[in-house]
Amino acid sequence: MKKYIFFTIALCMINCSKNNSKNKIEINNYYIQKIENERKERDERRVKYLKISGLFKLNKTNYLNFDQNDKLYVSNSKLNTTIGKIEIEKKEVKFISKSEEKITNKKNNIIKLKKLELNKIGDSEMLFYKNFSWRIITRSNELYIRIWDEDNPAVKEFQSFENYEINPNLIFNANFKYYKSSQFKTVDSKLGIKDITNFIGEIEFEYLGKNYFLEVGENGWIMVGDYTNGDTTYGSGRYLYIDLPEKDGKCLIDFNYLYNPPCSYSDYTTCLFPSLKNRLPIKIEAGELFKFKN
Repeated sequence: MKKYIFFTIALCMINCSKNNSKNKIEINNYYIQKIENERKERDERRVKYLKISGLFKLNKTNYLNFDQNDKLYVSNSKLNTTIGKIEIEKKEVKFISKSEEKITNKKNNIIKLKKLELNKIGDSEMLFYKNFSWRIITRSNELYIRIWDEDNPAVKEFQSFENYEINPNLIFNANFKYYKSSQFKTVDSKLGIKDITNFIGEIEFEYLGKNYFLEVGENGWIMVGDYTNGDTTYGSGRYLYIDLPEKDGKCLIDFNYLYNPPCSYSDYTTCLFPSLKNRLPIKIEAGELFKFKN
């Protein structure tokens, strides 16, 4: 199998020299191991999303109830299985525990009545009950509650995604240019509503004689759409990080590091989708496929 992989890579490198002479990355054992380690670490990080068991938009009064399958959810009705209540008044969020239930904060202090302060990104502290935890999150100026279950079956059921073979043709020495100031733009999201994201600059790369541009978010985060989406890759695009230069200039973009967003494997996420500018009119046959390993 390894001989086949190296033979495939060797053929790709021959084509790469014709189509992308600016490529400076050497595809060797070190590079392959680095890619494999990144994918393994990513699967380990995905557990925190796989534990998410619910996402609910909040109203003025909200009750945390258990359903017949012992799954925690939120409704407007108080039931016999209610463990607490969340009240919202003019963006002030208050949690009230049912007296006999042991609900705690991160320090394991028992919570009876708690005003939940929202931080600068609109998240509250996390509260805990048995194997469940929850916090308030803000999306498009609306409040939601996100619930985690340490015993969520999704953790055991999830399998790793398959990947394209490493493609040297899709590694580029590119040009990065910072915006004079951050640009906050509206993009689509998993929630079905518009959300705002912050772009700090733009990357330009050349492929098969044409120049392409992608908007780049904070920390080098890029949302990428392409013509493989909905066919071999996740329909709403994939994500990628680059190492940002200190100032305008050269940088590397390696599409072999493309990965699927959390919404590709969890229904309770709030992923952002690529802007129109970041939907490339080409096939990026590199990175993660929307296909699970057997």
